[in-house]
Amino acid sequence: MKKITNEQLSRVYNEVIKKDGFFNIFLYRKISIQITRILAILKFSPNSVTLISFILNIFCSVLFLFGNYSFNLIALVPLNCARILDSCDGELAVLEDKKTVLGAWLDPTLDRVGDIIIFFSLVYGYYEMSNDVNIWKLFLFMLIVFCLSLQMDNINKNLGIRSSKDNLVKKVNNLSNKFKIDSKYIKWDGGFFAVLISFCVIFNAINFLLLFISLYTLLCIGINFFSSFNKFKE
Repeated sequence: MKKITNEQLSRVYNEVIKKDGFFNIFLYRKISIQITRILAILKFSPNSVTLISFILNIFCSVLFLFGNYSFNLIALVPLNCARILDSCDGELAVLEDKKTVLGAWLDPTLDRVGDIIIFFSLVYGYYEMSNDVNIWKLFLFMLIVFCLSLQMDNINKNLGIRSSKDNLVKKVNNLSNKFKIDSKYIKWDGGFFAVLISFCVIFNAINFLLLFISLYTLLCIGINFFSSFNKFKE
């Protein structure tokens, strides 16, 4: 049986947390790194773990569709398990030195597809429970903002400018250095959003979730717009 040492896991952990925020570092990664050891022993590939994570996201989405509060709470189990496995695939790739072009494309692609499916199912389920048509307006607004963000990223990519998320990360790092705050405490990553979704589901605040995501994305667009404007001035 293949043996994975604590030193190997420590090396992987220290490498993968470099770009992580608080919840990934102190919650999800603490669990995922131990599961990665088991996955490596069982000879799982990083891409197979990515697919399992996606399937769990689909399963939790199906539960959200019922529009039942009890089912919503149950759905948080596969949702957070998917978040943990989403950390495992990258850790496994580093541990096994199996970083591939396919894996680099598959992981973020299935993440985004899974996100859209989850948000749609949350909105549909919330509407089934509340009959509040405004939730669809918020969802449409979020999708429009998201599409604008993708378009802005594409424009800036052609101009050789960082993506909106990278620009926001840079601003956050500058802010944390200015006020001498560790950037991991104010960084928004996948772990942060998994916790945010969990709390919004528990308190049945899906409308707040959509509004928050929309405002966050608008902030990214604003930062990107000024980056583009400054580039043209040069």
